[in-house]
Amino acid sequence: MALAVLLACQPALAARVAVVPFGGEADPALLREAEEATRGALTDRRDALATADEVSRAMRREGLAALTTTDQHLRLGRALRVEYVVAGRVTPLAGQYNLSITVYQVSDGRTEVLEEVVVIGGAQEAATHMLERLLRPGGLGEEPEPHVAPPEPPPEPAPPEPQPPQPAPPEPQEPQPPRPVRPQAPPAPLLSYTPDDPLALRGGLGLGVVLGETPADRGAAIALFGASFSYTVLYKFGLEVRAGLGAGFGTAGSISLLAGGGIAPPILRGVPLYVGGGVDLGLFLNVSGARAAAFQLRPAARVVYIIGQKVELGLEPLGFSFLFGEGGARTIYELRAFVGYRFNLR
Repeated sequence: MALAVLLACQPALAARVAVVPFGGEADPALLREAEEATRGALTDRRDALATADEVSRAMRREGLAALTTTDQHLRLGRALRVEYVVAGRVTPLAGQYNLSITVYQVSDGRTEVLEEVVVIGGAQEAATHMLERLLRPGGLGEEPEPHVAPPEPPPEPAPPEPQPPQPAPPEPQEPQPPRPVRPQAPPAPLLSYTPDDPLALRGGLGLGVVLGETPADRGAAIALFGASFSYTVLYKFGLEVRAGLGAGFGTAGSISLLAGGGIAPPILRGVPLYVGGGVDLGLFLNVSGARAAAFQLRPAARVVYIIGQKVELGLEPLGFSFLFGEGGARTIYELRAFVGYRFNLR
């Protein structure tokens, strides 16, 4: 009988759901039983369920030590890119307990709660009944619970006594159908900078032009090559630290050893496009002509587009290298393009 009810209630479309740790005054074993029963009910529904490890990592990334408010649950749901966040609370009773399930719909912020008293060991059927009502676009609405039989219809009334014929009413005019109203979708979130892949390797090419007085042993134009390794510190703002190696080729050659950082926050909702800049400091070495070393300061603006959360396509349209050495100060304007690959070591 229970199997028939579950099959009849099976949803047409699977949803992506995250279950957060249950709370309440019950002991840990009872909390674990209720949470596992809820996860089992979602698995039977064939919903796409975020793992406990994914939930823990997302809470750390968002700085959520505990979930106590609706805004915190919705913020976690957006970070996990799920449709629903499911939370639960257990209140122990004599030989049974009260199971309360709260569902947060991430797209519109709606929150709904259902609760039932269940015997110990029988929480999964109760969780299935409540989730069938809660996990749907319309929410609870005014429909009865799926597992509650509808009330029997009242007895049919006796047929009315025949009435004398009445004149035919005028033919009604067909009502105009109402114009359909298209619901507005909620705005897409701003995408964090590859939260699961903090490390990146990059390589690129560019062109440099010496500004001001050109030294006798250098040409006015320089071909540039660069490679770097970076680590993202704050995903939401694209804040990173990096170290790299650069080379210049022209009438004279050069090598640069640089370290620094930058920031590249998202600018469009739902689009992995990031705009920012950074500063690198290091040592500039002439390896031909008048061999000399200089201190190098390199600020640059940066635009990055990420494909599949792994591949970076980047452009630095505005960059300058300020060189300070024994021969005086020089400035080089630089235009660079690069490709990067993001990964992690877990």
